[in-house]
Amino acid sequence: MLKKDMLYNWEELGLPSTVNFKSKITLEDVEYTLKETNEYGLSFLFERDQIVSGGLLNKKQEDCLIVKNAEFPTGYFYFIFTIFNVGAGSTLKIYRSGISKNTAQKQKKESRGLIAGALTQVDEQGLEAEYTYYNLVVQTIMNGFEIR
Repeated sequence: MLKKDMLYNWEELGLPSTVNFKSKITLEDVEYTLKETNEYGLSFLFERDQIVSGGLLNKKQEDCLIVKNAEFPTGYFYFIFTIFNVGAGSTLKIYRSGISKNTAQKQKKESRGLIAGALTQVDEQGLEAEYTYYNLVVQTIMNGFEIR
């Protein structure tokens, strides 16, 4: 289970956090669309889980689809999708969660002073490859769901 307060958005990469549809969609539709519109041959690992929010007396759970990089399932951030229906349509929410080892190392280097920061190694090529992957996933989502 994922905690809602530990989810973030992808807006810094141009991906909106909310997308509205005039018809109902499901998490299965999201998975299918990502598989079918994957023009870049990205390596996806699909998982199902639930997002938990609220306290002891008003606890809420919602189903979600988690999309991870199959090559680095624990080393990259991952994309999380939820859906809620309103009237005849659906709203798709898109979140980010997980841990990026490369980003954590870069932040660690930047937070240390000049001398201590110089001792912290950052895999710049790995970081660039990671963010290229994120950008390609964002493009796949935007193309697949015709988000402009």
